Amino acid sequence: MYNDNHFPGGGTYYSLYAVKPDGTLKWDMDISGNVSPVIDFDGTLYINLDSLYAISPDGTIKWTLSCGGSTPAIASDG
Repeated sequence: MYNDNHFPGGGTYYSLYAVKPDGTLKWDMDISGNVSPVIDFDGTLYINLDSLYAISPDGTIKWTLSCGGSTPAIASDG
């Protein structure tokens, strides 16, 4: 789930949320920009914030790669 909140006086605060099947919060992460996250077959979430981040299903960062501001994509074969 993705949420962006606009505050009076300027600025935007972004959050990324993972929820459990029962609807309770699993984890959340403050992020510094508008992103288009993608998820792979094992539940890893990928977002690009001027670096590509791989986030495990438990919300920990697996790795980062400096690669610019492109939106990640995953092919049908993974």
